[in-house]
Amino acid sequence: MNRQLSVLLVLVLVGFVAAASLDNVNLSVEIPGVVQMNGENFDQLVGKDRAALVVFYTPLCMRSRVMVPEYTELGAAYKKSNNANDLLVIGKVDGTVEVELRERFNIVDSPAVLFFAPGSLEPVRYSKSLNSYSFITYLSKEVKNLRLFMVKEPQFETELEHINFDSVINDPSRAVFVMFYLPWTPENKKLMLIYNDLAKVFLGDKDVVIARIDVSDVSSKYLIKYNILETPSVYFFPKGASAKPVKYRRRHHLEGLVAFVNKRAGKNRLVNGDISRDYGVIDKLSEAAARVVKSGESVHAAIEAVKVTAAKWMEGGAGAYYITVTERLAVRGAVYVENELARLQRTLQGTMAANCRDEVVKRVNILTSIQQYIEQQAT
Repeated sequence: MNRQLSVLLVLVLVGFVAAASLDNVNLSVEIPGVVQMNGENFDQLVGKDRAALVVFYTPLCMRSRVMVPEYTELGAAYKKSNNANDLLVIGKVDGTVEVELRERFNIVDSPAVLFFAPGSLEPVRYSKSLNSYSFITYLSKEVKNLRLFMVKEPQFETELEHINFDSVINDPSRAVFVMFYLPWTPENKKLMLIYNDLAKVFLGDKDVVIARIDVSDVSSKYLIKYNILETPSVYFFPKGASAKPVKYRRRHHLEGLVAFVNKRAGKNRLVNGDISRDYGVIDKLSEAAARVVKSGESVHAAIEAVKVTAAKWMEGGAGAYYITVTERLAVRGAVYVENELARLQRTLQGTMAANCRDEVVKRVNILTSIQQYIEQQAT
């Protein structure tokens, strides 16, 4: 099979999946906050005291269908606003039915979004992105005193485009986990929510990138190059341009995704973003540190033994922390571990940078391990 035919087949398949997922979705549905306009009410609503944003759509057009969730979010923001109804009307026109309106404004493509200033029937063609955030940003600039807001969850994953895709995945200093997705299908939308949580889990790991790329608006070379025959598809790209990507083939749930990235990237994350409970723990050092509590006159020798052993684990800070804890145990006894654990647990209840939290959790892990050995030695 030649390359051109392969490209065609992939694009047809992706298009088929997208179309199937939107069979019952189009802009003709009732959308709260949005007025269905026609030849009878258009001039009653547009060109009056309020500004107007109007989309001319074709019900069966894929790009028009993609706008449904975006226009729904825009309508919801409109309904929540305390002054939008006084300053703005948001409308939609079925171009296949309202032919006169379509011809009146020279609409030749779909969807076409027009902005009408108050008192004007001369539209300005909207040319920004067809998403709710861009609509709101545009209207807030064009309509004076408009209070239109949309509360969105913060996005933690990296959004890739064809202009930066290669540079990101070929970065030798970072491993990259990429979701190839279509923004409008139910399966993709469900994974996007989980994927954002995944990105939050690895927020503190600067050498791990959780990224996504919209394959409905990107060069088809990625579909062919990585054999993307379904969406969503998720691939892990190890550090280095020469490393081959690995496809994630398990169920799309957070626990499985975290475990996969941990294994491939050499990390130790839990689903809440903390590092695992054994991270930083070196059993040999924990046992040696615990012996200091009951060493009596040989406490100096016990401390020196810990220092010698800890020298092997100085990288990452675990070895140095074991030495610090051992020296304080020698002076204060087992109560030091108990008090320090309580203090660090209180610290974890507050807000802090991801890297700082990792360090605190690592210390909690080490102290907990030492405490367990102290209790064992006491029995």
